[in-house]
Amino acid sequence: MEDFTKAVFAFTKLTEINNRRSARYTAAADRVKNIHLKIIFMNYAFQAQQLNADLKRWINAYGAPAAQSAGGNFSAMWSKLRELFSFSTENAVFSLCEELEEEALKNYKTALVLSFLPAAALKDVEKQFKEIQKIKDNLRSMKQNHVYELQAA
Repeated sequence: MEDFTKAVFAFTKLTEINNRRSARYTAAADRVKNIHLKIIFMNYAFQAQQLNADLKRWINAYGAPAAQSAGGNFSAMWSKLRELFSFSTENAVFSLCEELEEEALKNYKTALVLSFLPAAALKDVEKQFKEIQKIKDNLRSMKQNHVYELQAA
């Protein structure tokens, strides 16, 4: 029987980052006043939850419970505290979200490069990586367009 410990660890780490992504986008939706942005951020939060559901299926397929790291709770509390003070402007919202997407992409790249994921799971992780890359690109574009509109006003 193969040892899937490394794969389960990778899935768990990706699940943790998606939990943070979902929480960040939910907080962002609460902070912005523009209804269009609220909808976009809520969709991104939902997307992160969907990615987690897929990852948790892989964790369960290998017979491991979905574990959380010991530092997860502290990290989540620190992130929420930081967001309370950082989400003062829409530009800050975009920056914090983009920063987290960059971190997520790094985690996904690591999981992909180390190549200890089973072939079927690898395809799912690659698909998720591409989805997160699109969101990061969309955030950058929205941020640039918003800044441009503010400068023109």
